[in-house]
Amino acid sequence: MVEITAFYEMILKYDAMSAEHDFGLYKNLGLAYMHMVRMDNAIFRRKEGVFLIEGVNIFDDLGKNYPAEGVGDYKDFASMRWGKLWRKFLTMKGSESDSSYATVKNLIEKIFGGAK
Repeated sequence: MVEITAFYEMILKYDAMSAEHDFGLYKNLGLAYMHMVRMDNAIFRRKEGVFLIEGVNIFDDLGKNYPAEGVGDYKDFASMRWGKLWRKFLTMKGSESDSSYATVKNLIEKIFGGAK
């Protein structure tokens, strides 16, 4: 799951067309982060420092691009990204037509307190 998340983040970072128009990318990347939050911490300890892309750990790089107070570990970071990505998904043109739109909206409201 961590590997998939890293590659989705690469698409989001380097493919402007997908980042601007592909609401499914935001939904699926958020889903990947949701699963990371649910994973055992031992998996993260094994993964730290492994995802070097052009000499940069993709998650360290993301932390610089998406800073948040109180983000101390991968689970905190994954939770923060999950909420941000799904909130973005809910605001994107055409996302209302996605079959899981209502489910995503409901989860955001229950877990994160709304689609702020």
